[in-house]
Amino acid sequence: LLEAAYGECYEGRTLKYFWMSDLKDHCYVQFEDVKAAHNVRERLRGTHFPPDIAGWKRLYIKHMALWEAKERAEIQKRYAEAARKEAREIRAREREEYLRRYSGYARSQ
Repeated sequence: LLEAAYGECYEGRTLKYFWMSDLKDHCYVQFEDVKAAHNVRERLRGTHFPPDIAGWKRLYIKHMALWEAKERAEIQKRYAEAARKEAREIRAREREEYLRRYSGYARSQ
């Protein structure tokens, strides 16, 4: 989506910073200049993501300082890692409970 809007409008200009979360629900981008950022923002505002499925999330796009985008990206990374860790711990507890429950069942048979 970004490539289509960016490449079509601003051939030859480069992105200076790009980060997207694992879930693809947050993305932070720095363009070479403010005009490119503004024009891509206007082009993508109100579009859906994923683009081929109408009714999905509308893109929310705003300008912010690079330090803020990087800080937010870091927060998202930490949040995602904490969620993965919690999911691993839950799976481990469920596995232990399953083994406790059914290993006793097998012995009593």
